[in-house]
Amino acid sequence: MDIDAFCEIASDAVNSIGFLRHCGILPEEMLCEQCSFLKDCKVPIKKFLWVVRMWAHNQIGIASFLSISPTTSANMTKSFRKICSWKLSTLNLTLGGPGIIIQIDESVISRAMHNRGMNLALEL
Repeated sequence: MDIDAFCEIASDAVNSIGFLRHCGILPEEMLCEQCSFLKDCKVPIKKFLWVVRMWAHNQIGIASFLSISPTTSANMTKSFRKICSWKLSTLNLTLGGPGIIIQIDESVISRAMHNRGMNLALEL
């Protein structure tokens, strides 16, 4: 999605809600308060969409750029990671194949989890 299309979607609340419903993030009808991904989100829908866009493009400084608390930003991005993990777990995904070797550097994952070693943003 280019920036013009994104700005059109994020231009007002009606377009934003329509986009979220089209993608299946926000249900057409609210059956109960526990059915909505956004039920505990107190961030305006425009800022929510900007958080999604910035997270998808691996941009840093989301909280300061959008003037939201770092805790809110961290909780939202944690939810996005959970959604992506869940979606990947539901797919019938095969890595590699006959004669193809997949190597995973677990030390990078460990350092990221425990904040050990050099800054990962600088390494990548």
